[in-house]
Amino acid sequence: MKALAIFIFTLFLTSPGFAQSTDINEASGKIFLKSKSIQFDFHKISDTRNGYKIQSNGSPQQLWIDLNNPDFLHAVFVNSQVATSPWADRTCLYFGSTDAGINWLQFGSVPDTSRAGFPAIYGTSDGAAVIVNHNSYFGSPTRSTLFIDSSPFQYNFSAFDPGTQPTTIW
Repeated sequence: MKALAIFIFTLFLTSPGFAQSTDINEASGKIFLKSKSIQFDFHKISDTRNGYKIQSNGSPQQLWIDLNNPDFLHAVFVNSQVATSPWADRTCLYFGSTDAGINWLQFGSVPDTSRAGFPAIYGTSDGAAVIVNHNSYFGSPTRSTLFIDSSPFQYNFSAFDPGTQPTTIW
């Protein structure tokens, strides 16, 4: 099982242009960027090891920054402690930061009662996380379900069922 190093980076534009090259040393977990125009600061979210490699089924939205409070960052990632199919313990872990990504809290799985995967995250106008993922929280058939936190970082999610008609799982 490979270690999953989850990093957040902050960009500071200093002049026009982009990074010229990137070197990632998987053994040490160090990431080197060579750029004349962008400064990157990397901060590790978790030391959790992960046996599941597919983080998304099309959605790149796994980090949400609360625009009303830019120090509040919310993230969600797929995790499994099993390295082989069918990944029976596959869950979506919810993380939060109140200091612009310097330090992170791991709140737990969303939902906390069933297998889940392929998450996307956004937020409400008052800063609460909104997570959608593929799960069987409402029974068969397995489908995407919406979870909305009661307030920022409360980890008190209400679940909303999109129903089973039409019969789509995504």
